[in-house]
Amino acid sequence: AKETVEEKGREGNDHEVVVLSEEQYFKIQEELARLARQQEEMLWLMQLREKKDELREKKDEEFRQLLTSVLRNQ
Repeated sequence: AKETVEEKGREGNDHEVVVLSEEQYFKIQEELARLARQQEEMLWLMQLREKKDELREKKDEEFRQLLTSVLRNQ
């Protein structure tokens, strides 16, 4: 089996060497890609919710102004 060697730096000059099989390495890469996509989707949903909240606030303010205007003109 082909192996990939990854070197992780530690404090000072000590290094820990982690040996992964190619299959393990690709599984990790796939999981990282999946997590990145999930994070992008979550950020997109948060932005969508923010826009929705902003629109609701704008409509509420327009309604308040209209109601105030109607009440003043009675």
